[in-house]
Amino acid sequence: MPSSSNEDKVVETANVKRISLKKYIIKVFMDSTVSVVSSILCTADIRRKIFRTLVLLFCLTGFLYQCATFLQYAFQYPTDLEIAIDKPTAIEAPAYTFCN
Repeated sequence: MPSSSNEDKVVETANVKRISLKKYIIKVFMDSTVSVVSSILCTADIRRKIFRTLVLLFCLTGFLYQCATFLQYAFQYPTDLEIAIDKPTAIEAPAYTFCN
């Protein structure tokens, strides 16, 4: 019998940890400085929550699309690099001036 009660305690402890982890994550995101996530989690109406989530996903998708197209354009920019090293045999000395 003692092993059965120990197993029950272990299962109960695991369930409490899962619930408390979920509550902790919700609390962290509710207190988040990211106001969109906070407003989505604090909204009680399910329709409004779904609408806000869809707007967030739409905006993130647009942002990622613009980033991808910009990076694609930036990496396709053609560059030519020509380095010419000249070593003249004679160098003309600069003029020297002497002050009083």
